[in-house]
Amino acid sequence: RLDAGSLELELEPVPLRLLAREVAAEFTAAASQYDATIEVADIDAEDTGVEATCDRNRVEQILRVLLDNAIIHTDEGTAITVEAREAETTDEME
Repeated sequence: RLDAGSLELELEPVPLRLLAREVAAEFTAAASQYDATIEVADIDAEDTGVEATCDRNRVEQILRVLLDNAIIHTDEGTAITVEAREAETTDEME
């Protein structure tokens, strides 16, 4: 649908760490069935969070799929960490 131009995105500023916490909370019960834990990493306690202009619903869908796969396809007792941070730029990598 994206290639055909029929996928409509609702772009808005989204606090990614907060969104990650909300979605991770949805998986607490499922994770406990596999003796797994889910944590959203706070990279920098002073950082108020990373914000992105994106479609909140699509990002939620992606996070749900990733968390579901992490719970189901890893060994029991796995610690799953979600990290929201700014991407490194090419200049910072050099």
